[in-house]
Amino acid sequence: MTASVSAVDLVAQHRCLHRLAAVVVEAALRDVLAEAQPENAAAEA
Repeated sequence: MTASVSAVDLVAQHRCLHRLAAVVVEAALRDVLAEAQPENAAAEA
């Protein structure tokens, strides 16, 4: 029983890290696009 609980915790932590990474990458890409296309970024804001 303990091994299955440990596996569930590991999967939950892994998903949390993926969500965090996705947020960081999304923010970074938004900044890159804003620098590359300032007129489009201003229109979207």
